[in-house]
Amino acid sequence: MSMIPRFVPFLMLTAAVTAVVPAVVPAVLPAALAAGVLPAPPMPVGGEAPSAAFFDTLRSADLRLATIAYRLTTANAALCDRLQPQVGMPIHALTQYGPDARKGATATFGFESTIGVEAVVAGGPADRAGVRPNDSIVAIDDRPQPGLPSADAPESATARDAAEAVVTEAPVGRPLRLTVLRDGKRLPITITPVTGCRSRFEILLGSGLDASADGAIV
Repeated sequence: MSMIPRFVPFLMLTAAVTAVVPAVVPAVLPAALAAGVLPAPPMPVGGEAPSAAFFDTLRSADLRLATIAYRLTTANAALCDRLQPQVGMPIHALTQYGPDARKGATATFGFESTIGVEAVVAGGPADRAGVRPNDSIVAIDDRPQPGLPSADAPESATARDAAEAVVTEAPVGRPLRLTVLRDGKRLPITITPVTGCRSRFEILLGSGLDASADGAIV
């Protein structure tokens, strides 16, 4: 299975915050993985397609990291010189998954368009607005997002990155408008973001337990 490295979007931590927690995050995340707080997804063997358990565990790990990141970025906003809207809504794109993984990803994550909501942080802005895991995003602030990709679309995070950028670059303190597909129905949702630090948390799939922070990415 080929897969673009997994990022937890909309969650950014600036150098101001990593100056406070540079030793904490790299030390805590491997320990959390080892303790099962951030479960490591069971990696597929050889060329076999990933199982439903793989995708379920991946979602669980991304949500737990997103929850930690949301709390860090919003609680430390006063320390940051670069801010962005925080919505507590990790997204991903079907095209991040290799062709052999897309059928399983669609079955687990319910993709009805390229961009999907992987998870929702409990009590966060997206949760309060009524966004649900497996919602598919067709527009952000009236900017259309791509429909379902062709079967032979190359593996790429470009669509996900473009969707993230719409949120990241939105004015702080302004409501964010989404249009989502849920069970085939288009629903308008307005999110009231919380201001937070601008940084990015990511999970890279692998067999080791390690973490690092460079002032921009954790």
